[in-house]
Amino acid sequence: MCAKVARFYSWTHNDISELAYIDLLTYYKAIDNIEAQEMLIKMQISDYPQMKANSRSKMHRKLSQMANPIKFEEKVVTSEEMAKMLGASL
Repeated sequence: MCAKVARFYSWTHNDISELAYIDLLTYYKAIDNIEAQEMLIKMQISDYPQMKANSRSKMHRKLSQMANPIKFEEKVVTSEEMAKMLGASL
């Protein structure tokens, strides 16, 4: 278990020895989930050239949100609010 965690996260033996056992177990159990998510993304990317434009846009947005979760907020913005954000006066 320690070897797999060290290899996956690129940690040293000292890094792992400082972890509590419960934390080590949590990181170990997360490896399969992370690898499965990465495989699904790779499969989607391999299908990308054959996708319709709408599907490509959805996939790009989903991956962008995963990569930058804080930057994306679903909110309707009025013209006045947009002008304020941009520092323009109406």
